[in-house]
Amino acid sequence: MGHNDIRFTRRSHVRHIASIAAVGLLVLAALWWWRSRAGADAQQTPAQVPPTVVAAAPAERERWQTQLHAVGTLRAERGVDITSGAAGIVTAIGFRSGGRVRQGAVIAQLDATADRARLATLQAQLEQAQTDLARNRRLLAGGAVAAIEAEQSATAVQTLQSQIDAQRAVIDDKRIEAPFAGELGIRLIDLGQFVQPGQAVVTLQQIAPILVDFTLPERHYGQLEAGQAIELAVDAWPDKLFAGKVTAISPRVDEATRNFAVQGVLANAERLLRPGMFAKLTVLLPDEREVIVVPSSAIAYSPGGDAVFVVQPAPAASAPSAPDDNGAPTAAAPPSAAASTPAGAASAPPLVAMRVPVQTGERRGTRTAIGSGIEAGQRVVTAGQLKLFPGAPVIVSPAQLQPDEPRAVSQR
Repeated sequence: MGHNDIRFTRRSHVRHIASIAAVGLLVLAALWWWRSRAGADAQQTPAQVPPTVVAAAPAERERWQTQLHAVGTLRAERGVDITSGAAGIVTAIGFRSGGRVRQGAVIAQLDATADRARLATLQAQLEQAQTDLARNRRLLAGGAVAAIEAEQSATAVQTLQSQIDAQRAVIDDKRIEAPFAGELGIRLIDLGQFVQPGQAVVTLQQIAPILVDFTLPERHYGQLEAGQAIELAVDAWPDKLFAGKVTAISPRVDEATRNFAVQGVLANAERLLRPGMFAKLTVLLPDEREVIVVPSSAIAYSPGGDAVFVVQPAPAASAPSAPDDNGAPTAAAPPSAAASTPAGAASAPPLVAMRVPVQTGERRGTRTAIGSGIEAGQRVVTAGQLKLFPGAPVIVSPAQLQPDEPRAVSQR
């Protein structure tokens, strides 16, 4: 390669590098211009953001009764599976599935024809033995028979009487009766069926009143007493609360779970509660405390901490300025907010939503206790939070927005 070729190659490299540098400078200049323009737009954005329509409610001061929450199982005060006490063929059924019965009502009858015949035979033998005993006693008084014969006659009478009592018990076992009043389950036998001793016929449950068994942690042992009120809810009747009271507290704490057993009773006059149901219950303790509560829909839960949006008048310094006739700046409401203010509310000060961290406590129904962060009387946003940011202009809607579907409506 010649000297001229080398110089030409070097000049080409220099021009190439210069072109790249020029393009880089142009890119940097464009980026600086874009960032400057974005900053200027950002400074103008707050004044251009239209207010968000929200629903709000005041934080309130309430007195709450201390509660202990638990889960439990409902149990019949008395409940058994009625079984047959003897073997035999079913000749009669005296109930219908799901019906109510009184104590002593006949549930079923087994065939006892042979047993009654055996009883009649024993009764005839007993009459003869009693006659023999009476005769031998008369003869014994006259010395006509030995004393041993009279004793044998007496023993025969006692033996036959015992056999008769046993036979009557066999016949009674074939008459199946309700041991107490209650509600019957589904029939488990049929007419003509041969049943064995101990075979289930039907279940019988006494459900009014009804019991509930539950456990509580040992730290609450000293707070609980018999007679304290309880409230209970079940999935089958989600809109109902059932009232009852504590009836018994176990004297022992379980070593494995560190819980102790508690039993309650409920009147169950409507007979809606059934044995075996899962129950969510609350024990109402006698002491009360004062708390600040807000609707639960107002709370924004996050790993960094819970918060609410509080509605308050916009600070005077946040209002944009507009020059007057002499060129001096004067305070004025944001054009978008003024345009969005409902008719008749032009004199009301503009409102903003400020995010306030709070410490949440117990939740009861649709209300949550607030430990710290806000005071009673402050208005919190309950719906429409999705488009809010600290300092966002808001309009409190007189209509009730849906808390489960928060929405922000821009006024145009």
